[in-house]
Amino acid sequence: MDASLLRCRTTLLSTGHSEPADVFRPASSATLHPSWAPPAAVATSLPLRGRVRRRWLRRFPDAGGSDRRHTRWMKRRTAAVGLVAWLGVLYLTRVRGRILAWGATAAEAAERLPGDELLEAADGISTRVITIDAPTGSVWPWLAQMGPSPRGGAYTYDWIENLLGLDMHSVDRILPEFQHPALGDTIGFGKNRMRLERVEPEHVLAWRSEDGNWVWTFVLREQDQQTRLISRNRFRLPTLVARVGMLPMEPASLLMERKMLRGIKKRAEDLS
Repeated sequence: MDASLLRCRTTLLSTGHSEPADVFRPASSATLHPSWAPPAAVATSLPLRGRVRRRWLRRFPDAGGSDRRHTRWMKRRTAAVGLVAWLGVLYLTRVRGRILAWGATAAEAAERLPGDELLEAADGISTRVITIDAPTGSVWPWLAQMGPSPRGGAYTYDWIENLLGLDMHSVDRILPEFQHPALGDTIGFGKNRMRLERVEPEHVLAWRSEDGNWVWTFVLREQDQQTRLISRNRFRLPTLVARVGMLPMEPASLLMERKMLRGIKKRAEDLS
């Protein structure tokens, strides 16, 4: 009899178990028939430990244990897929709208704004708004000088911007040389180069990417010495991969844009 099976047989007898008649072949057989395998119920009930158990499972890998592991793995995979699907539905139905319209009223999020004509068929739109306790004349200079060095930065997390190679350095002062934006001016945002397409001092500033797939517009509305600053992004996402890939970018864009709006608010209120 094979040495490992002999030790297994000895273990069974020493623990008080009777020897299953169909588990061991006669001692004269040096090997087991390829088609023979122990019943799963017998294999899983054997009180084997250590090397004997490992050798048993190597000889009979399908005798109960691997089936249970496969079943557990399938249950975990099903649970993970279900959790991801549930989170996706929750994001699309309850969270996404708030992320894309942070600070905006329902009317502001839905209305047509100056600059929308630069990209009519948009696949993605965000409208984020903040109220600034200062007139538009105190807000406009910070928008006019936005951009990578030597311009005034983006008033957000510079270290994140610069990890992406954008060369942003937010300033806390007015830069006179950048206070007169004109149609056709360009600034770089990494691979995107933005061109100024609409300028109405103290009212509208709209940039469009050279490939035409992104329009970023700022609209300022003054009322009672306060400014309602609206930041609208419009994207064309030509492929399904691009649309799906944009979903995880939306919360990240809110993180950066909220910091930017608050940075402009602080600077404008300190200026006024």
